[in-house]
Amino acid sequence: MERVVLPKSVANAIEDMRKHGFTNFNIMRQAQEAVANENYLTIRRWAFDVGGDGSPDLLMQALVNEYDVISTPEDDVAELYSYYVRNGYDFTAKAIRAAFDLYGVSIKGVNS
Repeated sequence: MERVVLPKSVANAIEDMRKHGFTNFNIMRQAQEAVANENYLTIRRWAFDVGGDGSPDLLMQALVNEYDVISTPEDDVAELYSYYVRNGYDFTAKAIRAAFDLYGVSIKGVNS
């Protein structure tokens, strides 16, 4: 069976839920109900919402089998920004944020 490719945000949400003792069934159920929790909403948008890149079937397959993670350009920028902040490159971090603000680009973990 081919492995499902998940966006990094979805994989992170699944792993966080597993760390808190959620079973595969609980992850599916909570994501479908999408109680006001960021992990649930992230998974729901991907698997259940119209226009999401996934599907409930792909989510089930990813939960039961192993999955691969794909990093989006937004993930890469947020990770780079986080690196600059952690390592004291304040000027560079501020410049990145200012450029995104100037062009109206919003990336979670950077300027939203």
